[in-house]
Amino acid sequence: MLKQIVENIDGCFKEILFKSTFLKDYLNTISIDSWGWINGWNAYLVDKDIWIKEQVLSKINLRFPIKYAAILKTNPNRCYEWHVDDDRGATINLLLANHSHSKCYFGRMSSESWDQYEIFECPYEKETFYLFNTQVPHTVINLQNHRYLFSIEFESLADKLKYSDIKNWCEDNNLVKK
Repeated sequence: MLKQIVENIDGCFKEILFKSTFLKDYLNTISIDSWGWINGWNAYLVDKDIWIKEQVLSKINLRFPIKYAAILKTNPNRCYEWHVDDDRGATINLLLANHSHSKCYFGRMSSESWDQYEIFECPYEKETFYLFNTQVPHTVINLQNHRYLFSIEFESLADKLKYSDIKNWCEDNNLVKK
């Protein structure tokens, strides 16, 4: 499972400096009948004319075209297996609901024990986008309430587009902290 070994949090995720101005409230406008299944997720596809209203996504899309965006729903009291994404090298996420009861962790094997991970938590601040390295093992633990996450998929897959490519470009363009 270990596709990439990281030294620190910087190799797992970066906080994007521009806060959500539109998508942060978009969940309230979606009809329950509009949800379906996308790549195994209970999800709602977000039209490009909606997500492109976020200035930072519009700018990133010009350099790294976005294939689609969706809101992913996770039921209460669920967790994901530790995994790396098959096709995505990176993504951009925005947690829309359940901030206090949903945790996302990245991990690396501990040098002290073969059956333990050293973990890095993504803090998920409200209205904040994060660039994620989906080739580093990660998991989510969701407790009370549903978890709603806005997430994108880039047109280029993991073999063509690396997290470090996007991270470096974002740093050069002052979209993330250096």
